[in-house]
Amino acid sequence: MSILYSAVCCGSRVLCEQAIGSIDYGKAVRTQLENSVQEFITCPLEGRTYSCYTFNGISYVAVTSMSTSQQQTLNFLKSIYAAFTSDQSRVLEAQSGSEHCHQVDFGRTLSAMMADFNSQSATRLMDLRNQVNDVTLIMQQNLTDLNEREDKLDDLFGKTDQFRDQAEMFQSTAKRVKDKTFYENCRMRMLLFGCVFVIVLIIVLIILWQAGVFG
Repeated sequence: MSILYSAVCCGSRVLCEQAIGSIDYGKAVRTQLENSVQEFITCPLEGRTYSCYTFNGISYVAVTSMSTSQQQTLNFLKSIYAAFTSDQSRVLEAQSGSEHCHQVDFGRTLSAMMADFNSQSATRLMDLRNQVNDVTLIMQQNLTDLNEREDKLDDLFGKTDQFRDQAEMFQSTAKRVKDKTFYENCRMRMLLFGCVFVIVLIIVLIILWQAGVFG
């Protein structure tokens, strides 16, 4: 986001201009000025963006990089307007028709304003990059934490499956033990009943023998 060229014009006459770099936008800007009828216009210009803010017959022009927003450019042009019109005699002199009548005195102001805007843009861009880097680090940490949680969940699910298998095995073993215990109890009861029956039978036989039933 940067201002590459800026100018103050009256009609198609450039009163004051400043540029960064070796590209001369003056001729293309003059062509655009001849077609400027709106208060604020913006359009592509040689791979850049041309913007013009016109008020009371004086136009404030900027050529910016494509990444510079329209609102940022308009704010910059309005700041040029405020600085230029702060001296009413300068406005009257500009409207008098003198060519490049403010190249020296207002040129330094215009250059300083461009440098200040570009510096602030660079700072904002650096802050934005730092914020992006911070967000990237946070996202990477979140992804790492998420992967760790997934690993822990996989371990938990694995242990859950293991516990379920062990529970099923325990249930099966308990059923077998229960069945075995039941059968052993039944067998012991049958043996006990058999012994009692034999003892009772022997006692009955003895009683009958003593009573002479078998005599």
